[in-house]
Amino acid sequence: MSVALLRSSILAVLLPGLPLLAQTAEFAFADLAHHYATVEAELRRAPLPSNPQIAVRRLQTIELLHEYRMRGNFGDDASGSGSRNALFVDADGRRCAVAFLLDRTGRSDLTNAIAELRNDAWIVELASDPELRDWLQSQGLTVAEAARIQGPSWGPILQELSESLERARLERLAAETKPEGRPAYWRAPDRDRPTNPRPIGSGAGRPSAPTSGVAQRGGGTQATTLTAPEWIQWWEWNRDRFETPNQVAEEDPANTRARAISRDQVIEVLRELAANAQADVRAAANQALGRMLALDAADAKELDATVREVRLRALSTAACTPKLKELHQFAKETLPALDGEEALVALAACACSTNDAFLGMLEPRLLEAFEATSPDTVAAAALAAANGSKPRLRELARQIVREDGVAWRRSLLVAALARDASTDDVAALTVALGARSPSVRRAAAIALGRSRAELSLPALLTAYELEHEQGVKGMLLLAAGDHGTGAAAAFLRKELADGPRALRVLAAIGLGLLAHERADDDETAGLIAAMQVDHNRDHTGGYLLALGLTGDARALPTLHAELHGGATSSARSAAAGALGLLRSPVSIPELTLAAEHDSCPWVRGQCAAALGRLGDGATDALRSMLQTEANAEVRHAAAVALGDVGSPRAAAGLVAAARDTDAPAAVLVGVAMGLGRQFRLTEPQLPTVRAAMDPQAMPALIAWVAGQDL
Repeated sequence: MSVALLRSSILAVLLPGLPLLAQTAEFAFADLAHHYATVEAELRRAPLPSNPQIAVRRLQTIELLHEYRMRGNFGDDASGSGSRNALFVDADGRRCAVAFLLDRTGRSDLTNAIAELRNDAWIVELASDPELRDWLQSQGLTVAEAARIQGPSWGPILQELSESLERARLERLAAETKPEGRPAYWRAPDRDRPTNPRPIGSGAGRPSAPTSGVAQRGGGTQATTLTAPEWIQWWEWNRDRFETPNQVAEEDPANTRARAISRDQVIEVLRELAANAQADVRAAANQALGRMLALDAADAKELDATVREVRLRALSTAACTPKLKELHQFAKETLPALDGEEALVALAACACSTNDAFLGMLEPRLLEAFEATSPDTVAAAALAAANGSKPRLRELARQIVREDGVAWRRSLLVAALARDASTDDVAALTVALGARSPSVRRAAAIALGRSRAELSLPALLTAYELEHEQGVKGMLLLAAGDHGTGAAAAFLRKELADGPRALRVLAAIGLGLLAHERADDDETAGLIAAMQVDHNRDHTGGYLLALGLTGDARALPTLHAELHGGATSSARSAAAGALGLLRSPVSIPELTLAAEHDSCPWVRGQCAAALGRLGDGATDALRSMLQTEANAEVRHAAAVALGDVGSPRAAAGLVAAARDTDAPAAVLVGVAMGLGRQFRLTEPQLPTVRAAMDPQAMPALIAWVAGQDL
């Protein structure tokens, strides 16, 4: 058999296994070449510096990057770690892209100095080096552009076997990206290749998605047998940071239909509910009292010694108070006296407080918990620490995120670095973004997006170009949008138009997130057009939520049409959610109509939730739903939504419902939650904190705590 025929036979067998790259952070040579081509194009599009001499040097540097890309002699990572690693100079003297540019512009001394002292550093770790910054300035480059240029060293995974396919791809790429008048060419890397490819290591796979509870019209597959699309999982975990309760409204003197309900009256009603025969009603009432600072959290354990839910819900309010004396008592007396899951819930609930002195009291316990062997303990500590910036906590979290060999621990502790991220924090997260485990890469992407640090975005974009695991790629799209900077817009628009079909809906949500932060970005028309050409009905709801996130009222006709005519329950419920995000009173009749006539209780409940965002004009519709809706869970949603309205009439409706002796327990739970939302005395903290965490990495108990902020 000829060598060519033998190679073809091996390719036929092994190429279907290339998705195994997704189990590690490794990537093919063509991925790295594509990265450099993309960066080159970005640099050419950027405006030139006003200084003519620096502008010339910038153009020359871009030409050198083109030369480096076309040579293809990239650095070689022979470690076999399965991670994406930076090497300024590899063992055989090959340069990374930035080192190559330094050499060719007369600064080989700086290359050698970095290689000797910090050879495995990413640019974000070198950003404070004055010599490097001076060189970048002289070449007309920013630190962010240098971070974007730098790629990891390449490990030749399956390169010998797949070279023929990669050669064809690179030839097409060169033809598409070459500047006008330059011939396209490609040359194989100038290196010896191993006869046998390095084996691909196994890694932790992406956890399977939870099953969806969304009902469908008509027959077909049962909803409980389907997995929820990624956008649904993302929305359910993040929605509370967008759907915040309205502020309590002052009584309108002209409003004669309802007098204002006082806080003391609400406390009395909640205490009556706290004596209800149903444990879940007692639990919700005590939780609401805790959010109103009307519950002694130190005695929460004794509220109901026999019912777990009552104890844990009360403990979830433990750190809500702004009073330092009470926080001190909790940290020094109550928390040490707890054990088991009660201690975990109380520790995780400390994320409700933003008091820096309180975090200082917890610091010794958190430092110990960071290195615990229990995922629940580490997750509780990570949640508690994520709302502050204590140096010792940050230092230990960085060390673990960079170096710890336990993937689940790294996945949990990245969240402790997201808020007010320093350059060192971004550097640690960048290392984690190239980790062998997909779960670590996914969590690091979320935290980098939440950090909104300037040097986070280059890391996210480069990681996307090299990533093979679809779940991680999707999270990188969402993180780029969450980063909220205009530099991500072009990337997300391109992926919305040309990216993998399965991921375009996540690019759409990324654009919605970006527009949510930047009022000057007009994404509505593009999102509607993309939704119309995406024929996957499971994606429709994601596009609709993206439209709601933009805050653009021009999306209203599309959302109203999908609310009434959407082919799936997930699409109609997402349309309702998007209308709530837009907060336009013109949608009240549309949502009321859908709440009355949609066949799916889940959709009707989402209509109620959306009405709660639209002000006192929705109160009559919600009170009617609370009284007449047949489904108890929909009535529950209407009660919570009345609490979101925040008006005297809404509060009056909740108080009346609380005294309905025939109301199902689910309705009374919603009433207690609604009253707690309207009359709470502290701002919600957990929705923002948990947005920096990966729900797939969170143990169930701590994920429950993260969702308990009323």
